[in-house]
Amino acid sequence: MDDEVDLHRTVRELRERIRRLEKTNSVLMQSAEGRAEAEENAYDLFKANGTLEQLVGERTARLQRTQDALQRTLSLVRATLDSSLDGIIAIDLEENVVDSNQRFSELWRLDASLVRTASGGQLLGLLARQVVDRSGFIRRIQGLHRDDAFDREAAFEIDCIDGRTLELRSAPQRMDGHTIGRIWSFRDVTERKQADERMRYLATYDSLTGLPNRAHFHAQLQAMLVDAQAEDSHIAVMFLDLDHFKAVNDTLGHATGDLLLQEVGRRLQGCVRQTDLVARQGGDEFAMALGPACSREAAGLIAAKVLQAFASPFQLGEHVVNSGTSIGIAFSPDDGRDADTLIQHADAAMYLAKTRGRGTARFFDPGEVS
Repeated sequence: MDDEVDLHRTVRELRERIRRLEKTNSVLMQSAEGRAEAEENAYDLFKANGTLEQLVGERTARLQRTQDALQRTLSLVRATLDSSLDGIIAIDLEENVVDSNQRFSELWRLDASLVRTASGGQLLGLLARQVVDRSGFIRRIQGLHRDDAFDREAAFEIDCIDGRTLELRSAPQRMDGHTIGRIWSFRDVTERKQADERMRYLATYDSLTGLPNRAHFHAQLQAMLVDAQAEDSHIAVMFLDLDHFKAVNDTLGHATGDLLLQEVGRRLQGCVRQTDLVARQGGDEFAMALGPACSREAAGLIAAKVLQAFASPFQLGEHVVNSGTSIGIAFSPDDGRDADTLIQHADAAMYLAKTRGRGTARFFDPGEVS
């Protein structure tokens, strides 16, 4: 910047000097006595013009280099924008579209020429048509264009009516310390969100039966116990496994064993209320939490219903399998006030049921266990 100022000053001084020399020479040339001095001034004038032409040439070359560098930068920015996986659009303070990349048009399935020519309001309407919560989307976008919110950054997800999920990020565009517009960036995160949901599902549900797994059952049971304690009510925990399940796997194969586990899960769910919980603990073990305000009588009736459900043969593809179960029952708060204790005591009662005849249900009895 200082070099540019010095150059401008030098050019002005040269031009002023040339102007004075030309004016002086025009006077001197009018007399014979002044012609010798005019010839000397003519040499100075020639050098001054030469210097001026050199400076102008250097400045022109510098401007050309600057323009070329600017063109390369703009080309790089455009290539970067168009190669981005994010859909990007720039909006000025008057909500006019300043620029956008091809990915933005692709994500929102709009013609690029329409995006370039639409006003901010028209474009917002076109986007809102594709969003599940249209009014909420419009409200959040317009909120960021208020004077008191324009300098804020924002990020949120958008659920589209076609099932996609887009992640939106927005930040103010600044130049020389002043806000001149806003940049909006959109990314399709549908696959990532589905993968996250699948991971959360696998962390809490059994992939074979679709029932809650051991960890999820434990957490849900603990929450039920907290509610039961606050309401001074009871929770019953049932623990059961399949009689002779290993024989099914060994003789008919693991695929048939998996079918049996799936059918057992369905039958167990048909034996309980909507407020109850059925889970697969692993292997051929299942657990049930009955509540709230479950009495011993109600637990006994549900246990009898489960045993009756197992009385019918299981049709597993081309195989018909008879499989019974043994059930252990523990009650809160008498048999335990936390999930671990209740599960342990229900498991102990189930073990007694298996060793004393199978196909039965037993309530936990500390005397029998000891």
